Amino acid sequence: MTNGQQPPVGGTPPPPPPSPQGAQKPVRPGDQIPVGGLDPTQVFSSPPPPPPQAAAGAQPGVAAGGQPAGAQPPQDQGPPPPPPGVAATKEMGYDDEDIRVLGEVGNYRFSSISSLLTNNNIAVPTHPETRFDEQRFLTLLRGSISLTRDEKWRIIQAIPKLSQFQIDELQKIGE
Repeated sequence: MTNGQQPPVGGTPPPPPPSPQGAQKPVRPGDQIPVGGLDPTQVFSSPPPPPPQAAAGAQPGVAAGGQPAGAQPPQDQGPPPPPPGVAATKEMGYDDEDIRVLGEVGNYRFSSISSLLTNNNIAVPTHPETRFDEQRFLTLLRGSISLTRDEKWRIIQAIPKLSQFQIDELQKIGE
């Protein structure tokens, strides 16, 4: 480094300065949990970095797929999938792509296997200050598609330090 701040031309940039709060890596499954549970402030990790800019040579304001940036993709105007066991046909309003995809997925429908899953192997830390149906809470948490696996695990580990209000609010969100 020539001046302590700028790397030499063609050199390696300096490492980022340490976080003022001494940021630590988020706790992950398999890590040691403090006695009394995980602090609720450690449940969510920092947000992911922003996505890369549009591909080089693309028009400004147009995403790589040809859609205007921020625009919603076109929605399928066809009918919803038929009940399990019913074959989709053109007479029922399905197009060739629908018929092909429905042929591949067969009788599977989104969340159709969730009733077969259990929470038997999930250990919930003791929580003498709160009262709730643990199995229902775990089922709602399991059904979340917006939380990562690690965030769900950290929520479970933070249960002993969550208030009754926080537990109730998490259940409302899950419903």
